[in-house]
Amino acid sequence: MKGHTEPVQAIVFSPDGNTLVSASRDRRIRLWDIQTEQPKATFAGNLGPIESLAFSADGRILVSGSWNSTIRLWDVDSGRRLGMLTGHTNRVNALAFSVDGRTLVSGSDDGTVLLWDFTQFLLQIPGDVNSDGVVNVQDLVLVASNFGQTGGDTADVNSDGVVNVQDLVLIASYFGQD
Repeated sequence: MKGHTEPVQAIVFSPDGNTLVSASRDRRIRLWDIQTEQPKATFAGNLGPIESLAFSADGRILVSGSWNSTIRLWDVDSGRRLGMLTGHTNRVNALAFSVDGRTLVSGSDDGTVLLWDFTQFLLQIPGDVNSDGVVNVQDLVLVASNFGQTGGDTADVNSDGVVNVQDLVLIASYFGQD
């Protein structure tokens, strides 16, 4: 599958497994048919290289995080940009949805994880998180994030190799071997 003119930064399968989505430093998102390996669509309009991707649970909305600190929302069927979420101050390099599809979590090089109420496209303000909806990850770069299959916890991996599993309060930290 060729089509990007710069390095590919993120890939994700659609929830039904029929579409592969790739994002690149060329500021383009490409949707590929898995069976034919042919392009289905290209989304353009990001202001910076794209670093992360995630699908909503129903597969109708794709979100992309970019180097310009924004999260863009895309209608998968039409390719139309639905909106933009702002709140980070550096590149958005991790995105994941909760199992129920109501919460989007974003991680950034600014050392923060933001929780978004995806039903209203607003920052969530859960119990122990500060009034801006920010969970501090100790100024470490978040390199991956995902919700647990049951939706009860989240996991994030920082650049120093620490994996944190948490339900808004830390459950455990796992340190990788050197």
